[in-house]
Amino acid sequence: GECIDISENNKINPAAEIKGFVNENLISFIKQYSYQLFIHDDGRREADYYNTHPEIEYTGYFDENTNKYTGEWSMVIKNILTKHDYSLVNLYSESVANDESESRMSVKEYFSSGIWEMERE
Repeated sequence: GECIDISENNKINPAAEIKGFVNENLISFIKQYSYQLFIHDDGRREADYYNTHPEIEYTGYFDENTNKYTGEWSMVIKNILTKHDYSLVNLYSESVANDESESRMSVKEYFSSGIWEMERE
C-alpha cells in the first residue's frame, strides 16, 4: 500500500510504499520512501532524489480504549569513509554501495528509533 504522514507540526511528508501485515491487535510493516528525506533539527527539510531512503521498520499494537495503534519504529543508516576524499558518503542506494571507484576505509552504521502512533477514523 501507500501512506502519507502528517508530522507533529502538520507538515505533510511525501508518499511512501508500505508492506506488512496486521494480525489481531499486532501491526508490523516496512515503510520505504522513493528518495532520501532529511529533516533538520530546525524543521528544515532537504531531499536527495538520487538515492532511496533507508527502510523504516514499524511494530505496534492496537488499543481499543484509545482507538490508536502505538509502537516503535527503527532504521539503520550506513555511512562510508572513503580514502579518495576522506568524506562521509551515505550508503542508501545500490549504485553508491557497489561503486568500486572509491577505495573504502570504513563503514559505520547508525541506529535510529522512536515512538509512533496512528489513529483509526
